[in-house]
Amino acid sequence: MTHPRPLHVSWDAKVIPAEDPWWRTHWPPNGWGCKCRAFALNERDLRKLGKSGPDSPPDDGTREWTDRVTGEVHQVPNGIDPGWDYTPGTTVTTRVRGELRRKARQLPGPLARSLRQDLREQPEPPPLPA
Repeated sequence: MTHPRPLHVSWDAKVIPAEDPWWRTHWPPNGWGCKCRAFALNERDLRKLGKSGPDSPPDDGTREWTDRVTGEVHQVPNGIDPGWDYTPGTTVTTRVRGELRRKARQLPGPLARSLRQDLREQPEPPPLPA
């Protein structure tokens, strides 16, 4: 790659367990032009890398980003472009439910309570893949 992002370079060769929540916001690609990739490894692969176990996930912090269309302020992980901080393949239901919960906070009291009640009465989707 011609111009790799410095923070992404710091993630190179990190071995993060598949079930770690870090992947929910850092699954590649992490923005336009990002060429990062993730690979599954086994114990033998770890030994070849000189590792006895997985690494701790990096904690690079977050930054505020304001959506110019809605005016909403979001916390975006550093190194991730706004709107790319999710794992492709998460269920549509999970994402829609989260969006409805967020929007319920902006509704008038009775309407917000009704929406939250409806969400509670619906079965939860299966957990996100690790």
